Amino acid sequence: CTLENNRGDHFRAATTEASAVTMDVRFRNNTLVGDGGATQGGDDLRGGITINPVGASQVAFDVLGNNIQRATSSAITISLDANPAAPTPSARLSGTVSGNVIGTPGAPGSGSSQGDGITVASHGEGTTTVAITGNTIRQHNRMGINVLQRDGGGSLQATVVANTISDPG
Repeated sequence: CTLENNRGDHFRAATTEASAVTMDVRFRNNTLVGDGGATQGGDDLRGGITINPVGASQVAFDVLGNNIQRATSSAITISLDANPAAPTPSARLSGTVSGNVIGTPGAPGSGSSQGDGITVASHGEGTTTVAITGNTIRQHNRMGINVLQRDGGGSLQATVVANTISDPG
């Protein structure tokens, strides 16, 4: 599947704050092309992949083998928001980000014009477990891979191996 120039994310899997659902998300072997947003002369706001459950959701995911070009914010965002104001320690987000190609060598901003190549964030009391392996990340504006536990007493476990990060842009 090829997705081009969507104003928001090309692909987003999310839940509502009151949700306690179970989701199994598989996003594989797609091509995503944005316009790089305002810093690159375009008007896309995101242009990447976002998996963002909130509340007490149980979400498993795979983001595998995708080609992402000219995202505006992070090309891939994995973020659990377990609401630190109303703790939901049962929230779970787990999966793999592997074999993705982000950006093109020598093409400034072609990975992410305003963000990271891959962002993994955990907010609140839930548990996030992610493997980030074998990705090629180029022409990102901030960090190649950014992993952070933001607030609350949650848990974030990340395995990051065999990725190639080069040509920041």
